[in-house]
Amino acid sequence: MKIKEIIFLIAITLIAFSTCLSGGFIGDDEVLLVSNTFYKDAGNIPSLFTKDYLTKSDELYLHPKSNLGSGSVAYRPVLSSTFFLDYSIWQLNPYGYHLTNVLLHILNVILVFFLALLLISDKNIAFLSSLLFCLHPTKVEAVASIGYRADVLSSFFVLSSMCFFLKYRKTPGCFCHGAKKLSQLFLSLICYFLALFTKEAAIVLPGILFVYDCYFDGKKVGIIKRMLSPIYYGYIAVACFYLFIYLKVFPNTTLSDAKLIGGSLLSHVSVIFWIFALYMKDIVLPFLVKMLPPLYAPNVDQYFVLKGLVGVAILLGLIIAIIKMNRSNKETSFAVLFFLICLIPVSNIIPIANPMAHRFLYLPSVGIFIAIAILLNKLCFKIRKIKRVASAGIMIKVFVVCICFIMTLSMCGTWRSNYSIADSLIKDHPDNLIGYSILGEFNFKSGRYVEARQAFQKAVSLGSTDPKDFYMLAMSSLDNFDEAQRYFLAAMSNNDEYVAPLVGLGRMYFLNKDYDKARVFLRKAVEVTPAYASCGYLIQIYMSQGKTADAYKVLEKAENFPVEKEELVSLKKMINEIGQHHEPIDIGI
Repeated sequence: MKIKEIIFLIAITLIAFSTCLSGGFIGDDEVLLVSNTFYKDAGNIPSLFTKDYLTKSDELYLHPKSNLGSGSVAYRPVLSSTFFLDYSIWQLNPYGYHLTNVLLHILNVILVFFLALLLISDKNIAFLSSLLFCLHPTKVEAVASIGYRADVLSSFFVLSSMCFFLKYRKTPGCFCHGAKKLSQLFLSLICYFLALFTKEAAIVLPGILFVYDCYFDGKKVGIIKRMLSPIYYGYIAVACFYLFIYLKVFPNTTLSDAKLIGGSLLSHVSVIFWIFALYMKDIVLPFLVKMLPPLYAPNVDQYFVLKGLVGVAILLGLIIAIIKMNRSNKETSFAVLFFLICLIPVSNIIPIANPMAHRFLYLPSVGIFIAIAILLNKLCFKIRKIKRVASAGIMIKVFVVCICFIMTLSMCGTWRSNYSIADSLIKDHPDNLIGYSILGEFNFKSGRYVEARQAFQKAVSLGSTDPKDFYMLAMSSLDNFDEAQRYFLAAMSNNDEYVAPLVGLGRMYFLNKDYDKARVFLRKAVEVTPAYASCGYLIQIYMSQGKTADAYKVLEKAENFPVEKEELVSLKKMINEIGQHHEPIDIGI
């Protein structure tokens, strides 16, 4: 019976990831879910199928607003639909959103168990594979962060599609099973369709299915002839349809921003292989896994070529192992190929905005953990033949699983809040500015401006050019006019279209009654993105100078932009009530 194994897998997953359930909204969750009204109105569901769905990257990071849209820079309507569902049940209680992630992970753990069972027909190996997948610390990033749900959800559909396909292949081809086989193939195609519209990395699934057939179909068919088999037509059609949607109808808004790592082809290729080596290190040595900063890429130092060669050596070793195991151990060979194929979309062959992240290993690691489980099982079998150490085999398995469990339990604790994330990043990556930026933003939003200023100054000293860092550094330094002004100007110089420092600087001059300088910055802010604060200060300036017509023009711009109704009422009041001798009103930012 498999019931006992499944119950145990569910229980151990809940225990390992229980800390996640008490976590809050972290990272970009505030912008994506809390302040964004998109998912709070079921009337926006039709927008999943219009061009209003996509959010431009600069709107997401530099110009967040109350109606941000999906918050996704790529077309992922299936993912977004889960956020609508979460809000309908849980409103803004983060527990429910985290529960969805954990439940999806549980389903994936069970699917890995059945996938390994279909592949190997050995319950012990399948159970160990699913345990490793469940408890490995590289899973924490994808499961603990609401905003990273795409990897968990798309993996659910990919694994489901694979299980249906393997069932289809293993079901007898006689007439009485015809309807069953067709339904299995149809369900596999549906799951593949849903996987693609959850995350684009699922595009590689047909390649995995093709390799599976090459290994286990049993028919001696040439590669070209096999590729032209009608069984793949449906998958190819789904993939082509998706690529048309992804590239033409809803193009990813960050594709044009991706650049070669290090600025040259040599450094880019070297870092690709070094990242691969780091991934392998984290998979094989779970006790060395550390949280990775957002948008992380290893430094391109003087040894980057040598580091790249380490990755090349590891990859060549895996390829040699695949070839050698092709006849004697097809299951292990296929599992390793599964890992390598799934890694292709996130390998930076085509540069991506985020070069390295543990969540990218979520799906690929299924293959490598099945391979590790097979090899561990063989090792333990050999050890059991030695009478003096007969129990050592079991102890090795228990030890590996316990290490993974402890590391995962510990890492889940670091993903509970932005403060714990920042603290972990600063400890593990003291020379990386991201941890200090996150800490500075946390302190800034908590009203601890002195601590925020110290954290942002450290981030700047490490090379930060992020205009948001300079803006919040300026806002934390308002007690020093000259210093705040310098930081506001630095924020503006790093991005001409960033509105916040324009408003901040305009407000500073406004409160100092230097209306001429204030007007320059506020007018530009209104031209880029009309908002309540910029419009409010500019209207007050125009009214104090008797320029009522100009004030009404600002109001008209606010009315044509999605400014909240209550804020529009307030702006109209300013025009009606404020005269030339009225004291300036600080309306905040």
